[in-house]
Amino acid sequence: MGCAVSVEDSSMSASPSPRHMERHNHNRLSVASLTLPNQDDDAISSSSVPSMEPNPVPATGFGGEDERVCNTEIRIKWVVKKLAEHFPIHEEPQWIAERLNRKASSEIESSTVIRVTMAWESEDIRLPKSVVLKIPLNKEAREDERGRFYYTLFKRECNAFDWLQHLKDFPTPKIYHIKKHGNEEGGAVIIMDDIGVDAQQQDERNGLGCENVGDLLFQLARLHAQSWRDKQWTTLIADLPVSFFANEAGTFPEILEFFTSKGADPMRLKKIEKFFAASYLENTVNEASDELKVNKVLVHGEPFSSNIFVDIVDTDHHPIAGIVDWTSCHAGCFGEDLAKAICWNLTPKERATQTSQLLQSYHYQLVLQSGITSITAEQVRAAYEKFVPVATVSFVHKVMMLRTKAEPEALIERANSLINQVYNTIRITEELFDDDKNNNVGWGA
Repeated sequence: MGCAVSVEDSSMSASPSPRHMERHNHNRLSVASLTLPNQDDDAISSSSVPSMEPNPVPATGFGGEDERVCNTEIRIKWVVKKLAEHFPIHEEPQWIAERLNRKASSEIESSTVIRVTMAWESEDIRLPKSVVLKIPLNKEAREDERGRFYYTLFKRECNAFDWLQHLKDFPTPKIYHIKKHGNEEGGAVIIMDDIGVDAQQQDERNGLGCENVGDLLFQLARLHAQSWRDKQWTTLIADLPVSFFANEAGTFPEILEFFTSKGADPMRLKKIEKFFAASYLENTVNEASDELKVNKVLVHGEPFSSNIFVDIVDTDHHPIAGIVDWTSCHAGCFGEDLAKAICWNLTPKERATQTSQLLQSYHYQLVLQSGITSITAEQVRAAYEKFVPVATVSFVHKVMMLRTKAEPEALIERANSLINQVYNTIRITEELFDDDKNNNVGWGA
């Protein structure tokens, strides 16, 4: 695998999207000066657990020379300057900024996501009404090992966007500018299209439903097929670090105590404890493709409902309009995205009744998009089943991150169902092994 590339400043060549050109001008904003208190600083965890908090409080201001966006290292004047490389901007806008992600006390601060809404004197419909900024930890917070880890994930996402912008019609935000390192002009940041204008971010409690999971798998099949054809991403995206898997595995005694209190069978949890080991997760992610005899693809790694935006303009079909958070993308087996997309986003009943059909549809699209007819439905099924334990461990981690927030019951139900599924698979496998062993003993007699 190639290592992640580090460059000082990377500007993407992107033209305004058609939808931006169709949007009507909003009324001019009336902006007041407001600063968020330090204790309300918001961040997103590396596991991409979304907020269950009330709507964020906006920070507002005028586009002065040194005016910073929400007390970050990013200056609004610099943002407008970079947008002027893609839009016919000849004035400074009035603007308002709001943080879109908030952290609970149990979450680790890793990055900040901010929407900047702009009002222009000009009535030119080509001018952007809003953009989203993704900002990593500031330089001081990156001094320790954990801070460096999260900054590495930010650069991984930058590299992913570098490649994804060349994937035609793929539902990721249009990128206007990528700055991987801070300098005298300000800190690192990704400036991207605000896909929330025409699309709705999905809720982690409700999941996606079968139709939208099918749409998601269609897009993932396109991603996986393209990553087979175009290998440039392999020079941009490094393997996940060992610390990533340690973070996903969590602390099993803590997991056992919490889920037992929520109705899980402690005996079943202990039976599947081996899957909650960082070494198991790392080996499965890195070696499954070789074991299954399929080539590695670019794996998104976080196809959770909160990272999915559904089109609210096309109300008849609700296609997937955006897939965000590429911080944990990596080279691996397509089965990882398959298992996570299905196990994380469907109810237990939907998963039991719809998985086979979803896998068949994914297989059809993967063959169609890649042109590789040697991929069998059995390989797709085997890859999915290989990663169900990995998806279970990762989902349990998400629940543990959300346990201090309100109303995680739907997620706990989903997690308990996955725990039972993995346990039952182990039990059946052991029974088959015992039967085979007994038969061999009988023949030997």
